[in-house]
Amino acid sequence: MNVLDLLDALNWIDRVSGWLKGIKHGGARQLTFDRSVFLGKDVEKMLRDRGVAVFGRRVTSRYGILSVPAKQADWAEYILQRGGVPLAGQAINPRNATWAARHKPGHLPPAWKDRPSDRRAQR
Repeated sequence: MNVLDLLDALNWIDRVSGWLKGIKHGGARQLTFDRSVFLGKDVEKMLRDRGVAVFGRRVTSRYGILSVPAKQADWAEYILQRGGVPLAGQAINPRNATWAARHKPGHLPPAWKDRPSDRRAQR
């Protein structure tokens, strides 16, 4: 156990905050990723740019941990797999890995801010 693991164990503020925000959003799911490959801010940006709320952020010596609303967890996992983020733990939806593999590694779905505001204009 190193210092980050100890600090995470003592980090009750983010845990309680994440729990309360989870209640606000009707439940939450945690996503755990390998911090040696992606920074937490990059993972969070991938999700936020695609409309996923992120809260309850934590770090350990090896992993980054964040919470997302339960209703958005499947989409969040898919985004991260498309982005090539190595996730740890049990999959939220095992089919996401198959669907993400159909795309080039790192090729993310368009960010919501980059989509046309009126989809009918595309037709």
